Amino acid sequence: MYIIANREFPTWVDVQNAIREILYSGDRQIEGEEFEFVNEFLKRHPKYDRKTVDMVAIEIRTHRSKPQFPAFPSFFIVQSDGTREDISYKKCVSGKRGGYNHVKDHLIAYRCEIQYQIDKQKDRGRDVCACCGSTEKIQIDHVKDFIVLVNDFELFFGLNAQVLDMVDHPSIAGEKNFRDRALAEQWQEFHQYNATYQKLCGHCNRKKKKGGRYRQPKVK
Repeated sequence: MYIIANREFPTWVDVQNAIREILYSGDRQIEGEEFEFVNEFLKRHPKYDRKTVDMVAIEIRTHRSKPQFPAFPSFFIVQSDGTREDISYKKCVSGKRGGYNHVKDHLIAYRCEIQYQIDKQKDRGRDVCACCGSTEKIQIDHVKDFIVLVNDFELFFGLNAQVLDMVDHPSIAGEKNFRDRALAEQWQEFHQYNATYQKLCGHCNRKKKKGGRYRQPKVK
């Protein structure tokens, strides 16, 4: 069972069919419950955060990616300044966040297992960016890079990312859990003890990222 924006689907194929039905329903702006469903589905895209930082709408537009190719419908993110950028639904359909390999997929499981800890930080303190002082689009960020915490954990327990066994999350499409629940609890305890957080605006958080990894922001 897959649940996306409160819609239930028996199989992942049913999810794909629902997305394609919307995509091929004609050029238009997506609204209401359809918007909630499509937006939740598009979060599986590896560049979702960057593409949607100033999103005000999602549209379906028929276009040609290259002159020699036939026209086909695509989802487009409409930004607050009126610009539009396409976002590939196929990279969301794969179930591997844009075709990421197993090693990248296992990071999804690591984050999913401790998401509840991050959510608790959202209600703590003022929503002000630690870098620029902005109060817009505040996000919870790891002070010590998340990938470093994962590497430290695997090194401490002698784990190999290539052989970690994962299962699909029981209710959230595209998310992963560790099959070994004892391992999951070890990771949750390790993260709880070692992780520190800061609040950043979307702009400052994006400046930290390079090639899918993180960099510490400069202290001003």
